[in-house]
Amino acid sequence: PVPCTLLLSPAELLLPGGLLCLPHPPPAPPKTIAPGPAPATPTATPTADPPAPTCTHLHPSDPTHAHLCPPVQVRALRRQQRMLKNRESASASRRRRKEYLEHLERSLRRALADNERLRRDNGALRRRLQELQGPPPLPPVKLACLGALLLLTWYLAPL
Repeated sequence: PVPCTLLLSPAELLLPGGLLCLPHPPPAPPKTIAPGPAPATPTATPTADPPAPTCTHLHPSDPTHAHLCPPVQVRALRRQQRMLKNRESASASRRRRKEYLEHLERSLRRALADNERLRRDNGALRRRLQELQGPPPLPPVKLACLGALLLLTWYLAPL
């Protein structure tokens, strides 16, 4: 049998019970030979293959109908079913990835907003704490310089 390409709709491919086996396309009409000089080599007249029996069962692997479904048809149908399922699976995968990325972007925006709010709150609390504690103490270097100046003044005062 000559392999043929079957173009089926998704409804035809995804039947509830499995595959649907379709017949081969009708054979081409035999060629007619125009009268004229005879060819140098004898040629056989082309003979058409008998049409493949129509197979309407849903399971080509069923042994009672195995003789009705050529393996080429079964392979072609299974390949088309596989391609259709793969296309649907890829589409679902792209949709899930898009939803996941949108979820991550929403989470990131929420986290950045929370972080900014917490930074503002932290700054406000630090300012409030500084107000409650009073002015900051002098650094040790300034304190040492001031002490040395006082000692020097006290030491030199009797002169």
